[in-house]
Amino acid sequence: MPTREIGMKNPSKKPALHATSTPSNVRKGPPPPPMETRWKPGQSGNPNGRPPTVKSIPDILRTIGDGPASPDIIKVTKARFPNIDEKTLNARQAMLYTAYHQAEHGDKDAREFIATRTEGKIKDVVQITDDRIVVRADLPELPIPTGEMVGDENGTTPTPIN
Repeated sequence: MPTREIGMKNPSKKPALHATSTPSNVRKGPPPPPMETRWKPGQSGNPNGRPPTVKSIPDILRTIGDGPASPDIIKVTKARFPNIDEKTLNARQAMLYTAYHQAEHGDKDAREFIATRTEGKIKDVVQITDDRIVVRADLPELPIPTGEMVGDENGTTPTPIN
């Protein structure tokens, strides 16, 4: 029976030589391509450049918003706001004009949309005590109306008299 060295799994295979023991003039890996197919000096390896990446939803919305407004939107916006220049009106501007129109006519969501984008979002403050949780809006200081206060016909909503 042939003798086997300790640590060798297959005695017929010789142990691999270390990288330091191979001659330096021996190239490792696949052979180089033929000279006629190699890049010429100054030639790019990627002549078409990097392929375009997929745009994100905000990028797509900005592109649409910067584009021209549809004739229907221009017509409606021009009827509501006669002083606008319809030649320079883009889709984003038309949408904002529509939001202002809706806010003027009592749309709470449109008012909130405009307020949060012009004044910033109001921070909610949460106070937790042992027996209750209080959530309040961190509102800026508002001037207190001066003069006599009179309620409505039910006496519930005070309004100042000047």
